[in-house]
Amino acid sequence: MNQSESRNIQRRLLFEPSQYQVIRNESQKGPLWWRAFGFPAKIDDKGEFQRIEGFISCLKCKNTQIHNKSSGTKRYKEHADKCYPIINETVISSSSSSSSSSSIDLTSSSSSIDLTSSSSSITISSSPSSDVSIQPTLHQMGFIKSTKVSEKDVKKVKDSSIQLVCGNIRPFSVLSDEGFRHLAQECVRLGNKKRMN
Repeated sequence: MNQSESRNIQRRLLFEPSQYQVIRNESQKGPLWWRAFGFPAKIDDKGEFQRIEGFISCLKCKNTQIHNKSSGTKRYKEHADKCYPIINETVISSSSSSSSSSSIDLTSSSSSIDLTSSSSSITISSSPSSDVSIQPTLHQMGFIKSTKVSEKDVKKVKDSSIQLVCGNIRPFSVLSDEGFRHLAQECVRLGNKKRMN
């Protein structure tokens, strides 16, 4: 089993849904990250989906990863938090000198703010099966201007990505990690700021 096999399974899950699906892990106990994962499965001659051993796939984006007894769980947890964030939490904050506070309740797409209570809490509820994103997209915020990127710049980005992955012996998945995205976004912001000056 290797990364190319997992990418192949992921492609098939995305583009051949009649032949490949992700089946849920029916085990009642297990780590919390299983909320986002199931087992990739291929349809057999009888028309039933049979699990593809040695892999797990995200129920939402179909990201497929190798899974065995020696697999670490950090990347599973990180991916589960990205695709199925646990946002059914209550965060309570209070100042040391006063007990005045506010409450924000975001359930589905509605929100309410109560400034009369005596404690602070933020409650956000969402079910893992919902595909609704709380964070608006750039398009929803009015950023619809597209920019043309030259082939030379695209090649530079690809070469830099390859150098990061191969030169530092990192997995290709590092390019889709949240930390890398934040770093890249900050570089874009700084470059744009410098260009504006």
